[in-house]
Amino acid sequence: MARHCKQNKSERGVALIMALFVLAILSLVGITYMTSSTLETKINSNSRNAYPAFYAAEAGLEEGTYRLIGNAVNSVAQSLVDTPSEVVYIRQSSSINPTDSSSPYYDTEYASSNFSTVTYAATNQSSNLMPYQWVKISMKTKRVSGHDVDNTGLTTNPDVPVYYDGAEYLYSPPTINATKTGFRVYQVTAFAQATSGAGYKLRREISTSGFPGQPGAIFFNGPSPTFNAPNSNPYWVNGNDGGGGTNKPAIAVTTDAADTAISAGLPRPTHYIGSGGSTPDVQNVSSSLPSSYTTVQGMEDLANNIASYAHGTYASGTTTCSGSNCWGTSANPKINVFNGDCDLGNGTGYGILVVRGNFHMQGNGSFYGLILVVGQGTMDFNGGGNGEIQGGIFVAKTRDASGNLLSSLGSPSIDWNGGGGNGVTYNSGLINQNFTNMGFLKLAYKEIAQ
Repeated sequence: MARHCKQNKSERGVALIMALFVLAILSLVGITYMTSSTLETKINSNSRNAYPAFYAAEAGLEEGTYRLIGNAVNSVAQSLVDTPSEVVYIRQSSSINPTDSSSPYYDTEYASSNFSTVTYAATNQSSNLMPYQWVKISMKTKRVSGHDVDNTGLTTNPDVPVYYDGAEYLYSPPTINATKTGFRVYQVTAFAQATSGAGYKLRREISTSGFPGQPGAIFFNGPSPTFNAPNSNPYWVNGNDGGGGTNKPAIAVTTDAADTAISAGLPRPTHYIGSGGSTPDVQNVSSSLPSSYTTVQGMEDLANNIASYAHGTYASGTTTCSGSNCWGTSANPKINVFNGDCDLGNGTGYGILVVRGNFHMQGNGSFYGLILVVGQGTMDFNGGGNGEIQGGIFVAKTRDASGNLLSSLGSPSIDWNGGGGNGVTYNSGLINQNFTNMGFLKLAYKEIAQ
């Protein structure tokens, strides 16, 4: 007998509703997937368009940083950005004018930067497939950086240069800017724009990595220094800057007792002239020294940092350099590091000498640059002659006779026997030219709105 199921009227259409509901969900999932795929495609497309501009701007930062180094190809002289009113633009083409507000490559920060002297330079990267448009090099100030270094507001002394002392930014403290114990900070800004219109503007802040400053024509860094000075009438020590910069003492020391003792022991006191105005010009400069000059580790770090840029490094037991023009020339100064004694003899050198043992010269020997005797902290000079030292002598005792580090700075010494016509003249130009070849520390990096 056949059975018949009677369907409840209230259940009619449920299957259709369920099917429509599932279809709606599937449609929503499909639409979401399609939208996501489209968005992902657009993101990838934008990234492909923007990445070339980003990497081109990065290349611009590298070129700008490199060309501030003194021996770079087509170097940009740091003297071109020596004041807050000066700026250098490296351009891909002379048709690009970043100072023209109607230009598509206008530097939107230019109008507010207070630059009055603009120098243009051509790029070294003209063959790049995706070149940057321009690179800007300037000093860091509160005005151009928007960085309120001293928390007095951006409009208070906006054009005073910012310095870096190896640990923090410094803004106009007299013991920093007056004696240049901090390092000047530069801003390198690069702008690149792709053919799609995507662009990047990147900025790097850099500072020199070298020498905080030479305190005097001769600097004894440590207590109770010994200076056996010659009695020759033509012998002079002159702290007045032959490089046109700030004058320094003839002899700089770090204690009042050293000032008194060195002054009393000079055979011809009127032959020691410098920034003090009176003779002998021996001064205690401890209050203006950077903190790195006051410790053994600070002195070791200074010597090791310079040594990392050496053209020649010589093991203990090798007292003279080797190779053609190894002591350097006026056109090509050298950084030589001797991990023991060094004997220049009657030779002539240019650049920087780092001597960890005893440094020896003779009467006709000459050196133009910085002599840094850090380690044993002893120097001797024998015999008369007509040699000279222009630049500076820096002596610090950080190690004992066995080469072990001291717990605090020891007593440095110079024994100068036989003056002849030689002497020492402070010259910041001959010192600083070496450090402009040593590269830069990279302090900060960010993207800038254009």
